Amino acid sequence: MKKILGLFMLAGIAGTAYGQDKTPEAGASRWYFGISGKYLHVAESIKFLGNGQNYLNTIEAEEPSTSLQNEAGWGCDLQIGYFFDKKAQWGIATGLMYERYKGVLSLDKLRLQYQSTDFQGDVFRQVVTAERPFTESLRTTIVSIPVVLKYRRSLSDRLGLMIDAGAVINIRAHVRSISDARFRYEAIYKYVGDGAGYTSVYDADITPDPNDWLITEAHYQATSGDGQEAQYFEDLRQQGYNVALGQDIREKHTVFYRTGSVGALLQPSLTYAVSKNVGLQLGGFLMYQRYGGTKDVLSKKIADKAGSYNSYLNNAESSRQMSYGVNAGLNLFW
Repeated sequence: MKKILGLFMLAGIAGTAYGQDKTPEAGASRWYFGISGKYLHVAESIKFLGNGQNYLNTIEAEEPSTSLQNEAGWGCDLQIGYFFDKKAQWGIATGLMYERYKGVLSLDKLRLQYQSTDFQGDVFRQVVTAERPFTESLRTTIVSIPVVLKYRRSLSDRLGLMIDAGAVINIRAHVRSISDARFRYEAIYKYVGDGAGYTSVYDADITPDPNDWLITEAHYQATSGDGQEAQYFEDLRQQGYNVALGQDIREKHTVFYRTGSVGALLQPSLTYAVSKNVGLQLGGFLMYQRYGGTKDVLSKKIADKAGSYNSYLNNAESSRQMSYGVNAGLNLFW
């Protein structure tokens, strides 16, 4: 990545130096309109907040380690600009930029124990465990407004150089996710006498009280061992208890990142004049963008009721993205 950035910077310096000793044709057009397509790769780093903070009285939450792998993507942008100096070499431009790419977020584990209330109003300890590593298939869409300083220079009668450098303002960034997971939902009940009967209380000890009612797979296997634990859990679930074994999860969700963040763009290109007012361009680009989750989604629980799931991206405190690739397009001047 540093090598690519270095090459882009050298291209910009070289183009500026070249422009100091070569004067453009008299009467050069000042207005510019460009449309281009992008083939891009995205190196992305996401910082996650712990999901355990979204639950009541969490006990030793086992948060997952995450890895993110993005595929190549594509994009397009429109620009309109004006070259303002006497020689019509320097200008400013703005427009609209669109990017889309796919990726896979992999999570290795998850175990949450927290206070909950059941269908009868009884307090208990809910235990949610990922029975295997799980994934989220992602499709990211980003819409931004570039605000750039443009430099152009003729290298020959038809060949030229154009360099964009400036800011990229995010106006919309969202990720559509499809989860592929399997969870186990277990419960631990503790009852204490209150003189008129028994009342449920929350057992917050790491090791449950020996007299607790343990609706867990391990306890059933240790005490019954008849291989009927799946039916036992299903019977209790039908009664209203929030328990289940081997619950497959395949949920679709959309997560919106915070808007208004500002990134940076460097885009050097070679241009070819088809005519006085029409040109082609081909080059590369390097773009940095940073996003963060909003406060309302950061409060969502990844799992709670049996079969429910919210994208782990809801816990993204920030996402840093470095996009790079090839840019090709059509330029109009007047």
